[in-house]
Amino acid sequence: MISKLLGKPIPPASGMLEHQSDRTTVVIRKLASLLAAGVPALQARGHLEQDIAKFHPDVAERFELTWDLANRLGGSPTPTLLRLAEVLESQQSQSASIQLAYAAPRATAKLIMGLPFAALVIGQLIGLNPIGSITGSILGFLSFLVGIALLIVGQMWVQNILEKARPQFSDPGAFLDAVAIGLSAGLSPERAESEARSLKGIGNPDPEAEASLEECRALSHKTGSSIRGLLLDAAQAIRAAHRNHQAQAISKLQIRLMLPLGLLTLPAFVLLAVAPMAIGMLTHT
Repeated sequence: MISKLLGKPIPPASGMLEHQSDRTTVVIRKLASLLAAGVPALQARGHLEQDIAKFHPDVAERFELTWDLANRLGGSPTPTLLRLAEVLESQQSQSASIQLAYAAPRATAKLIMGLPFAALVIGQLIGLNPIGSITGSILGFLSFLVGIALLIVGQMWVQNILEKARPQFSDPGAFLDAVAIGLSAGLSPERAESEARSLKGIGNPDPEAEASLEECRALSHKTGSSIRGLLLDAAQAIRAAHRNHQAQAISKLQIRLMLPLGLLTLPAFVLLAVAPMAIGMLTHT
């Protein structure tokens, strides 16, 4: 029951997944190298199709979006693929750190939630007979019921806190990267933006990406600088801000978890374990 109420775990940053990510970026970089050497796009991809088919579904979707957009618009896929490899490497490194930081408070919450039941078992083994107090005493039974109710409410509260802090491994800079791909293909900024908005999954950017696009457009118009470079820098800045926001939320998780654990789980522990054992001791004496 505890594991259900605490929700599903985030995808683990296991060695196998890290190794898969390493292989993914190696394949993408190898494909970019073949294209840079003058191998036709379809032929280059054909050489690596078996490796591409092994990509994680999320990575495969991003790869296909990037590949199709670059080829459809007539731009060179090489810099686009290298950019995708850099983004994937950076995100894998950051996500591993975030997952590790998230795992500690989640494990702590699970441990504390299980303590009342562990105390019941220990009390029974050492002869205090808390289970007999629960089944044979109205006071013990009421204490058990109230304790269970408090524990369930506490678990639901903890789950809500954990879900709000759960890392979301989306790519907030993908839309700006897509606009930059269109620009590298020679499209006008307006046409590149239109093509990016037509893409499934990234065509509806969040307000931060929209604001960054407007800022880049205004700065490029004012200074005459390349908007493509500004967009790539803005995409990286958005990703960094997104990671920092997640890290800050997780760093505050231990403090936020103290409230339900102190107000509900601790009283539940007393009612579920301490009270029945005390009743058992009094009855025994």
